[in-house]
Amino acid sequence: MLIAPEGVLAPRVERNKPKASSGLPQQRTRLVAEHGAGFEQFAWHWLDRRAPGDGEVEIFVEATGLNFRDVMVGMGLLDEELLAGGMSAAALGFECAGRVVQVGQGVRDFAVGDHVMGFAADAFSSHLTSSARSFVRVPHGLSSEAAATIPVAFSTAWFALNEVARLRAGETVLIHGAVGGVGQAALQIARLVGARIIATAGSPERRRLALALGAEAAYDSRSLDFAEHIRAEYGGVDVVLNSLAGDAMRAGFRLLRPFGRFIELGKRDFLENTALELRPFVRNLSYFGVDLDELLAHDPQASRRVLEKIVAGFESGALKALSYRAFSGENVADAMRLMQRSAHVGKIVVRPAQQAIEELVPLSFKPGTGPFLVLGGTGGFGLETAIWLADQGANPVVVASRRGRIDPAAADRMVAYDGRIVAEQADATDPDSVRALLDRVREAHGPLAGIVHTAMVLEDGLLDGLTEQSLSAVVLPKARGVRVLDEATRGDPLQCFVVYSSATTLIGNPGQGAYVLANAYMEGVMRERRLAGLPALAVGWGAIADAGVIARDTQLGERLQRTTGVAGVPFSDALNHLGGLLGLGDAAEPVQVYTSLGNSAVAKSLAVLKSPTFAALNDASNDQDEAVSINLASQIIGKNPAEALEIVLSATKAEIGRILRMEADSIDARRPLSEIGMDSLMALELRLGVEKRIGIELPLMSLGDRTAIHVAEKILAGLSGQSETESEVVSLAGAMATAHGGDGIDLAKAVVGVIDQPAAVKGGVL
Repeated sequence: MLIAPEGVLAPRVERNKPKASSGLPQQRTRLVAEHGAGFEQFAWHWLDRRAPGDGEVEIFVEATGLNFRDVMVGMGLLDEELLAGGMSAAALGFECAGRVVQVGQGVRDFAVGDHVMGFAADAFSSHLTSSARSFVRVPHGLSSEAAATIPVAFSTAWFALNEVARLRAGETVLIHGAVGGVGQAALQIARLVGARIIATAGSPERRRLALALGAEAAYDSRSLDFAEHIRAEYGGVDVVLNSLAGDAMRAGFRLLRPFGRFIELGKRDFLENTALELRPFVRNLSYFGVDLDELLAHDPQASRRVLEKIVAGFESGALKALSYRAFSGENVADAMRLMQRSAHVGKIVVRPAQQAIEELVPLSFKPGTGPFLVLGGTGGFGLETAIWLADQGANPVVVASRRGRIDPAAADRMVAYDGRIVAEQADATDPDSVRALLDRVREAHGPLAGIVHTAMVLEDGLLDGLTEQSLSAVVLPKARGVRVLDEATRGDPLQCFVVYSSATTLIGNPGQGAYVLANAYMEGVMRERRLAGLPALAVGWGAIADAGVIARDTQLGERLQRTTGVAGVPFSDALNHLGGLLGLGDAAEPVQVYTSLGNSAVAKSLAVLKSPTFAALNDASNDQDEAVSINLASQIIGKNPAEALEIVLSATKAEIGRILRMEADSIDARRPLSEIGMDSLMALELRLGVEKRIGIELPLMSLGDRTAIHVAEKILAGLSGQSETESEVVSLAGAMATAHGGDGIDLAKAVVGVIDQPAAVKGGVL
């Protein structure tokens, strides 16, 4: 209790975590898409599990590989007739890795508990039942996430190059998109064959990576100049592994030498029925379309033979797992959008949600411009935080630790981020070292945009046994580190300042007095910063099950649960919660706790949980809060047209920014959307989002040529019941364009009329 001039104050804990849906043991989750409705309508639903029949196994799915085919299926861009002949047809996902949980009659290759990877329809599921012949054991030493990168990418590349093209030593192969999943696998396989490798990729960084992975030359895949360079320097190629479309596809085809083989992996030219002249075939050329899904359906023996050869390559060390980015099931829309933009390197994998989620809503926190520093971020939960920040768009993310060393596994994961995660050295207990780090970061990347202090040292001991040395070892990395960061960054335009505390600060834990002291000090600094009007958030994490100290020391986790009732939570859940808190900004209290006490007898018997401090927690409703949305229809009632258009334009720019991963304020409302990076798939997503949320149908074909103002005008016309002609007469778009040109005129004087009739407004939210 605190006795202060304003009265006697006592701490109270309130529930701040929505209750997740619960399912029965015999149920599973599966990702469901409303085809053509946009990424935000992907949802995890409960479905019944199916016991395996003869020759089948049931798999608990730990990771699912995402492929561009899934993106196109989810957006309704693939004709189901074209998909009908495949093993997975129009289902989402067809590769995964996990554990066998049930075995059907006649299955001798697997037993319950085996770690497997392979192919199955509806692979975006927590559990699935499929033919045992479609799975193989995961190569030794690989995690499920790494294993989920293998089946589609390596099987496609192996089948295309070895079985179809019959690539031979000394031949020259052109691999388009060489740093994607199939591209990286193809580089490894072509290198094993002894072929000469030419690659293309979409950026200088990706081309440098292609060279590092074994290509002897790398050209720009976004320019047709690659064909001229290859013809001049190599005289052509023997094999083309193609994923480009249109003119780029034709340019690659014309590079084939006599008896050359062209392997088409893409779908766009098939969908558009692109024409290809027959005259070049007089030189004994071959054109093959390769679709692994069709192979799985029509020749499962061949697909298994290929997969077994790939596993043998991994076991021998000849093949290596691909670089990847992992997303939680709750963030599957972000994973889809990343693949849509081709902004990834290697593979994207998704950890299926274990709870049904009514609707997936993207995190509201969007990192601003400038470097983000994660102190203590070279391993464990700190590293996962850094990767999460990079996934949200932070660039760069600087991770720092006392030694500055990155273990090989962490370094491999960082490769996929194209230099957006940078390692540095700094000692949190040494103010000069921290200040020097901040100076280096500012010099290289500009003023800091965010701080996350994750550094910690654990050295348990009862209070009567603490020494100055043991106390300092635990307290100084947190207390001195946060104070120096606080004082040294007051001049930086920080979007967030986060410190990692512990749930034990709230509920206690025997032997961790020094640790509780250090965390309490950090929480005090955050309250101090918030009172000063500065960004500040302390999160008292419970046990993180799969990253950091608890993941390395399972006995510690078991002891923590025995003594406090605290159960481990996945780091993905914790980081999702952090994103929500950061999105709230100052609306969130400066000190938060995120933990799972469960219903164990230990948790229920803790005296502290029976105190008045936790009374509200015990009585709180578990009902999940509904998402808060902005109702445009109600907001424009009573506004004049200029004011109404400002409101709609703001929401329109926010929607465009969400799709393009840009700050809404940075979008030039007068530039055509195509000029700021919106392609046809993104335009479709914008159209679907507006139609879903507002009920206004936008014309698809012209969206790319329209500006944000034009789009907003269309939305406003629909909301207010205007015809297009009426909208043009009012000429709101012209007035807004003038205003956004910078002359600062009062738009209320430039237009006439007031939107004040509720009956004329159509419902919808954005």
